[in-house]
Amino acid sequence: MALDASQLTSSEFEQFQKLILQLSGIRVPENKVMLLSNRIRRRVKATGVGDFQAYLKLLHAAAGRDELNGFLNAVTTNETSFFRTEKHFDWLRTEFIDDIRERVRNGRHSKSLRIWSAAC
Repeated sequence: MALDASQLTSSEFEQFQKLILQLSGIRVPENKVMLLSNRIRRRVKATGVGDFQAYLKLLHAAAGRDELNGFLNAVTTNETSFFRTEKHFDWLRTEFIDDIRERVRNGRHSKSLRIWSAAC
């Protein structure tokens, strides 16, 4: 059976949000509907269940225990390298540093700069 829906409904999104939170402690923000839809759609196709609702039922069923790991791997970002999102570091190296230098030259910022980089 082909998956007809291109995106999770509001109800489906909420159900998957709750399941993800329950299984992993991860809160999926409301603006991630398309991302979650795309990632779950791959698991729906891989399991052959047909649609998002059938996949939810599978995940809640005893027969779906083996699928929970595949589900969590699909909906989480598993890459944790420090420079994972290069454009952020490009911005820091160029625009941000240039702005701070200009502020220091104009006396609008101290010469010291503290940056906290939180671990993954």
